[in-house]
Amino acid sequence: MLGIEEHEEKRGTVKAGKLLHMNKFATNINYIFKAVGNGRKLNEQVLFSNRFGLMGKIDEIIINQKIATIVEFKHSYGFIGKTLLVQLGLQSILIKDCLHKICNTGYVEFVTYNQRKLLKIKIDTKIRKIALDELEQTRSVLEKKTMPFSIYNGRCVDCQYRNICPVGILKRPL
Repeated sequence: MLGIEEHEEKRGTVKAGKLLHMNKFATNINYIFKAVGNGRKLNEQVLFSNRFGLMGKIDEIIINQKIATIVEFKHSYGFIGKTLLVQLGLQSILIKDCLHKICNTGYVEFVTYNQRKLLKIKIDTKIRKIALDELEQTRSVLEKKTMPFSIYNGRCVDCQYRNICPVGILKRPL
């Protein structure tokens, strides 16, 4: 946005996540979790929607007739936060727009160094609305070329914007 390098490749969690994805798609390419069910599997599917001006890469899509299921892999502990829900909501919108399939379910496999956890997430209209609202806010930030105000008082340790981020409620305009 501001032409500041992100240096993602230096972050440990990003490195571990990329290694996880490489290993996942190099071995057992056709494996589908029993919890997900059967169907046709699409790996690392890139979808683009002109209607929403949105592009995304989905780790796995399992297609059964008119229904699609998202499977995402994360190198972290099993925490489902707002960003993950927004990601699944936008991916669900992409699947409906591009593949013309209904997507109401997402699975996230959380992988750490010594354990795995598969969580099922119901993607409803509320999650899709939150995702679209976040998309509009992001577009607004990009158009105005201003940093959004953070609701947190601390700075992110490994964020590329940590030196210029307007953090905390004290900096919020009245």
